[in-house]
Amino acid sequence: MTTPALAFTFRNMAERAENRLLRIGVHGIGDHARRTILPAVDAAPTLILAGISTRNPEVRKSEGEKWSCPGWDGLDAMLNSAELDAVIVASPIGCHFVDG
Repeated sequence: MTTPALAFTFRNMAERAENRLLRIGVHGIGDHARRTILPAVDAAPTLILAGISTRNPEVRKSEGEKWSCPGWDGLDAMLNSAELDAVIVASPIGCHFVDG
């Protein structure tokens, strides 16, 4: 069952998707994000990968080049620089509170 607030969010996103691609950021580029999340965002016809953030500079560079998107060294930097419609937080659960 979807809560009313979530239902509104999904409707709003669906309405926006009719007009343009949704710009997605992914924070936390570990194995799960590289194997599953980034390919899924890339394959979705209504999404565009608008940026990634990770503390690892080598991963940031290689994945940014692979997916043709900018990379930042943290969530705050990505949120302050990129125009995003949504962010997927893919960092380990124990990091979520620290990440913001």
